[in-house]
Amino acid sequence: MDWKYLIILGVTGLALSALMCWGFVMLLRRREPYASFMRLRLRAKLTFLRLLAFDPRLPWYVRALPLVALAYWISPIDLIPGFMADDIAFTLLTIMVIIRLTPRELIAELLQTADAAHPAEGGTPSP
Repeated sequence: MDWKYLIILGVTGLALSALMCWGFVMLLRRREPYASFMRLRLRAKLTFLRLLAFDPRLPWYVRALPLVALAYWISPIDLIPGFMADDIAFTLLTIMVIIRLTPRELIAELLQTADAAHPAEGGTPSP
């Protein structure tokens, strides 16, 4: 196969992956609790993920999902060889399943805590 075709195939795969991620994010922006998570700033999102990872109320099988994702990422087996589309899709699916399996009350509480921990610049912390 000519190298030009390989480059075109690679760029097409990356473009499709980016489009798939964008569409998935746009879909989740309209649904709770995903919408509340998306409204958080980056530092608040990282705080939320840290709080979620170390909260004792989180079921053990939900804590194991990131390890499953990590094992998939480092494994030599790919569903679509040569592209990252399957890795990106698996990552998004893992995040979605983690949020679905986490009790809503816990998510709401941790989102509020993370948001209060990082108030908007120049503003005051919310109660």
